[in-house]
This record gives sequence, C-alpha cells and structure tokens, in this order.
Amino acid sequence: MALKRKAMAGAAALALVALIATGTFAWTSLNSQRLNEWRGVGSNPEAAGPGGTLHDDHVENGEDKQVYIENWGDKPLFARIRLDEYMEVGTGAGLKSEAADPDTGEILHNPENLAESLITGANIDKLDTWKPHIPSLHSDPSYCWTEKLHEYWKWQMGGQKYYFPAPEGGREDKSYISQVSPADLSSGSVNDAGVEAKQTLTSSVLTMVKWKDEGSQIGNYWVIDRDGWAYWASPLEPGNATGLLINKVEPDKKPDKDYYYGINVIAQMATKDGDELDNYESFSFDINSGWTDDGQKLMELITGDVKPTPPAGIYFNNYGRNTIDNTIYAKPGEFINIKGYGSSYFTVEGVYINNIKSEEQANQDYYRMQRWFGDEPILSFKAEAPTGYKLPIIAEVRGTYWYTNQNGILTKGQQGSRWDTSKTAVVIPEDCSDVTKGKDGKIYLKYLYSDRIVYRELKDDGTLGPESSTLP
Repeated sequence: MALKRKAMAGAAALALVALIATGTFAWTSLNSQRLNEWRGVGSNPEAAGPGGTLHDDHVENGEDKQVYIENWGDKPLFARIRLDEYMEVGTGAGLKSEAADPDTGEILHNPENLAESLITGANIDKLDTWKPHIPSLHSDPSYCWTEKLHEYWKWQMGGQKYYFPAPEGGREDKSYISQVSPADLSSGSVNDAGVEAKQTLTSSVLTMVKWKDEGSQIGNYWVIDRDGWAYWASPLEPGNATGLLINKVEPDKKPDKDYYYGINVIAQMATKDGDELDNYESFSFDINSGWTDDGQKLMELITGDVKPTPPAGIYFNNYGRNTIDNTIYAKPGEFINIKGYGSSYFTVEGVYINNIKSEEQANQDYYRMQRWFGDEPILSFKAEAPTGYKLPIIAEVRGTYWYTNQNGILTKGQQGSRWDTSKTAVVIPEDCSDVTKGKDGKIYLKYLYSDRIVYRELKDDGTLGPESSTLP
C-alpha cells in the first residue's frame, strides 16, 4: 500500500508538469486532508493539486468548524470529502507518540497515554484506524452510530458562509489548506492583502438513500454514501465554492475524565478530462479508498458519463471491472456482485448461485459468500487465495413472467427462472490496478508506478509474464 501511495504522488506530480508544459486542464487532488482536534493542532496535510483548495476553518477547541471546497481554476471540478472521527477518554488523553520501532518503523504508543479509545480497534497514532462518519440510512446526517462519540458531540451540517479565496501563494503550494476565513466574515470584509470575501454556495446534507428516494437530483447537496464519502452532487464551476459540509461541532455531554476528540478531514478533487490517473474515475482506485456502486453512479450522473442500463440478464460486477471472455477478475477481499436485470416481461425476484450449496463448502475453499441469495448475491475471495485460483459460478435468476392479455393489458403470469449463466472468477494480485486483454488475445495485468505503466501477462497456471511498457 505504501508503494501505491508513492506511485499516486508521483503521478500527481507528473500531472502538474503536463499542466505547465501543454496547458491541459486535466488534474486530480487526491490526498488533501486536515486533522482537526479538540485538544491540539491538526496533522500536516500532504498534497493538494492545482485548480481547487480545501477550506477547513476551525479554531482549536472552538465550536465553529466549516469545511468546504473552492474552485479557483477555470474548469469544473468534481469533489468529495470524508470525515474520520476518533475519541479517547482517560489519563493522558491526546498524548501522541513521538517514537517509532527502529526495526519495523511501527509507531510506538506513548506510555503516558493511558486513555481508552471509544472506537473499538482505533488508535490515536494511526489515522487509518479512525472511523468515517457514516449516518444510518434515513437518519439525520449529523448523527452516526460510531460507537459512543455522538453521545458527547453534536454536529451542525450544511449552510453557507463568507470566505477569503485561497491566496496565489497557497495555490502554488500543493500542501496548502486554507484556514484563514473566520466565521464572522460578511459582505465587504477585506483581508490584509486587500482581497474581498466571497460567499460559498448554500448546501444541504443528505444520506445516499434519502437522496435516491428524492429522485437523485443534481444540485447543491452533499450526499453521504455508506462508506463515509460525501459527494458534492453537481459540477463545481470555476469561481465558486461548495456549500458547507459541516458547520459546527458542539459538546453535548462532557466526559468525567480527560478526553481527546479529533476529526480528520480528507478531500479529493478532480476534473472530468484526462487519462485514468488524472480524472474523477481515479476516485475508484484502492489507493484513493474506492467508491461504492452508488457513488460511481452519482459521479457518472453529474459528469454526464451515465452508463446505459444493461439489457435483461445476469451481470457480474467487481468495482466496475468488466468481465472478459466470460471470466471476471477479482482481488482478495473485493466483492463480486451478481445482479439480475429484468425487462417489461420479466420481474427479477432473486438471483441464485446453483453450484455453491453451503457456507461449509465455501469455507473449505478460497472464497466466501457475503450474501447467499436475493436480488444481488455477493462473494469474495479470501486473503490467502493464490493468484490464478479459479472459481466456477453457475447463476440463475428467478422471478415472475408477464404477458399481454387479449385486451392489450400487461398481466402477471407464472413464476419461473431464466438466463442460466456460467462464468469463472479468477484471483488477481492485490497490487495490480486493472485487467485487460491484449491484441494477442492474452490476459494482462496492469500496474501503475510513479513514472510508468507496466503490463504483465497472467498465465493459465497463475504465474506472471515479464514486464512490458506497452500492451502487447
């Protein structure tokens, strides 16, 4: 995973060079993040690409916390933000480690920090163990079931504010995140550089389920998906800033002991143009935390890249990776969704996997069923599954047939099944980025490095061929 982060950082740097050399407007900012703490300072951000800036206006221990994204470029941006939370209570709460194991590089816990985390398995020193803010399906988006955190903290979400645009110097610095717009700005406010405050767009915040229930409309909304990513549900035009995702964080109940609470703000921005390293589709990469099917569909809607609904039948989907020659390729842990699509003459009621009879059978092999039956069964390969391992899948969709009666009215008929489909799922390595078919008819794995793209043949026995800089 460290190699992937390094690769993406290099790719972002190459994109900036392309911007200067050729004038292309394609770019991404995929690792802009800021940690806000109700005890100390935030963590250092890593990178922010040209064209847009994350604003995170917060004073330590203060209630005002306003998060939004500004587009100061000249092309529309597509943006998403995730808010990861952590809290601990007890003696030494908030004390972080300043040392690492010299042999492993593992961060050592501060021995003076005896506090207990309120999130199972989370660690103050490891941001990747903090939990994304994920509301329940139809609930108030400001409240989520992240352990006990929201017994102590109350969020206000949505709204708008006046802000100072990111300064020219900040736009040149990829690590810059603006925090210079206090909450009390108004029309006519001017900063020391003589720049007048602008007003963000207004916004409301919805869960993904509620947004879909209300018709999936493009507009000034933040839509929080079930993985915690909040999408701005319209193109962010040049000169505008999104409405606020979060507005205030207020204490609701004070702990009896010392405490520490932090929110890590992670922002990703991209244009529509460019290659797969350098546009909004890179949100789907594992290194960028990926997206759900709903997140992908939302992005395709607001970018105008809507994919057509498949015709009736059974379809296998693996994070957008297509089936090649009746074979679907998956990394260990990735979900393979098996979905049935009906027609005006057949209503889908369930998809069934006929050759996998029991959980015991699955556990004896290298795969597991996440969900056995229903509208969309899901399976995945185990971590120990070797590259090239093959799993045959025989699927059947069941439902109700409809027919046109003598009066020309569509009438419900008998139940039955159709579209028996047999496919094979094959394990691919964790560190490859995609699978494609070469002109020679062979299957190749695609690898993204900081300075190049590499292809390697995936042979029938699971071994890999030599590296090639072009697809054979």
